[in-house]
Amino acid sequence: MEAINLPCSTCKHFNRFGEILCDAFPEGIPEQIVDGSNPHKSIITGQVNDFVYDPQPWANEVRIPE
Repeated sequence: MEAINLPCSTCKHFNRFGEILCDAFPEGIPEQIVDGSNPHKSIITGQVNDFVYDPQPWANEVRIPE
């Protein structure tokens, strides 16, 4: 089984339970953010508020094996 590395998984606004949702995209995070092509550091069309990527305090400690 291959692990999936979601860029969103270290964000404070990410829903860690269930579907791939967050406070900015409660109906589903756009593919461009999920696949990492958009780091979501600024507000984009379609989000419901002004949340952008904000890393959890522990995010710098996460090591993803290559």
